[in-house]
Amino acid sequence: MACHHDHAPLSRRGFLAGGAAALAGATLLRGSPASALLGAGGAGGVGGTEPFGLAVAFPATAGQRAALAAFDLTHGVREGGVEVLLWPGDRARLGLTGIRHRVLVDDLVRHDQEVARAAAGGPPYAVAQPGQVADYRTLADHQADMAALIAARPDLCRWVVLPEPTLEGRTVMGIEIADQVARPDGRPTFYVDGLHHAREWPSGELAMMFATDLVQGEGTDARITSLLARCRVLVVPVVNADGFAHSRGFPIDDRELELATAIVGAGSYWRKNRRALTGDLGLGQLGSLTAYGVDPNRNYGIQWGGPGASDVAVQQDYRGPEVFSEPESRNVNRMYLTRGVTAVLTNHTYSDLVLRPWGDTEADSPDEPLLRQLGDACAAINGYTSQKSIALYPTTGTSEDHAYAAVGALAYTFEHGLDAFHPPYAGFIPEAYAKNREPFMILAEAAADPAHHCVITGKTVTTAGTGVATDVDIRKTVTVPTAAGTVVDVMTFPLRSRDDGTFTAHVGPSTSPTSSVQEAFEIVTSRRTRRVAVARGERVKVPNILS
Repeated sequence: MACHHDHAPLSRRGFLAGGAAALAGATLLRGSPASALLGAGGAGGVGGTEPFGLAVAFPATAGQRAALAAFDLTHGVREGGVEVLLWPGDRARLGLTGIRHRVLVDDLVRHDQEVARAAAGGPPYAVAQPGQVADYRTLADHQADMAALIAARPDLCRWVVLPEPTLEGRTVMGIEIADQVARPDGRPTFYVDGLHHAREWPSGELAMMFATDLVQGEGTDARITSLLARCRVLVVPVVNADGFAHSRGFPIDDRELELATAIVGAGSYWRKNRRALTGDLGLGQLGSLTAYGVDPNRNYGIQWGGPGASDVAVQQDYRGPEVFSEPESRNVNRMYLTRGVTAVLTNHTYSDLVLRPWGDTEADSPDEPLLRQLGDACAAINGYTSQKSIALYPTTGTSEDHAYAAVGALAYTFEHGLDAFHPPYAGFIPEAYAKNREPFMILAEAAADPAHHCVITGKTVTTAGTGVATDVDIRKTVTVPTAAGTVVDVMTFPLRSRDDGTFTAHVGPSTSPTSSVQEAFEIVTSRRTRRVAVARGERVKVPNILS
């Protein structure tokens, strides 16, 4: 596979995490003109100013935590504190807050180049992993590798075409894997994705390797064979196809090019989708700046519009102009609402974390004991830290929380790696998959386990009472709270009853995790509707339904 850059990319998430947000910060936070950052880079930093650095900060009060939020925070948690990317001028500004802190790296760009050069010559991981390749896949590579799996096992795999094209006209593709995959039988689905954030290349790799592992193992590995008889696995390696195509296709030639693209958030460290936003952005002298992109993972319904996402277009966590404004979030939401999804794993980088709901509150979710048990089991194997999402920092509008809120799926975010968005492939990806294979399987088997979701059984009959095969829809009105109201949608899980009329549907609980009101499913045929409320772990049989 062709390599799209000449040397390993800079390893710290923080270096380009600010992107265009840093450009806004130059005016809004530091009062220095944007031209100071856009000037020719000199030794020791952009425009001859102090270099980019990295610090760890230890806020002790609510006021200090609020003050720290104005800085460029990474996912990193170190020494019990929070990692902070230090843009030019931030050392003095951080000092003025009174927050105890320590500078970890004085010149982050130079440090990361040295780390990347050292890693490039390291030995490969000793054991080859399923789906392992020579370098990070491109978007075309992901699609070609899914096509190869489908061609090799059409009985086991099929394409899933997500319903909406991207803003740049791309089709978002996934692969569904199950024994007799074309049979519409109501089995539960384990949904796995990657690359909500364009620069987080390992997230797509690990999703693709898991798909490959399942296809190669079916029929030879008893555990995988049993899983795929009981459960469907739907893998979407690249959610944000436009952003990833931009990020992965960008050549990194030298430090000056990396610095220049850092200022506007472009290049291989592009995070968001590619929506063009123009007009007055409220940035003073930058008011005519054209900003690009919405963070797809802040655009989902759950608590959209609240703290934990930005309403400023140039920020890297910009939530978009309205809830579900982006095709990426709408696409994934359709998978949640139409596939009988009982567990979700969304992959990201970095910080070696297993995150579970909620991201906006420290309050326990209704299923906290179960979610914590499964998260802790995964973390005990991959060595990550298991915690609620909010323990990292507040987030709203995320796919993990939305999957849990909308359909009651057991939902997790894995943040892979300690200090890099896309570290050198050979030195990271094979080992990362090796230590995450078992956690992936734990969550897949949790998705398949009826004790963790709901089972609805019944029979479709003729007017004479004879069982007959027919189409059945399992429907539910889905109401998810935003910061200022609600988003209302409809879950529709289609299946077909067997020749004798019997059917079995595996779904999440009918009552939403955000509601104390008992809600019900509708079991719908062309001639009759039955209603039933089902709690997690329950098995309910409905009366016969006319076909």
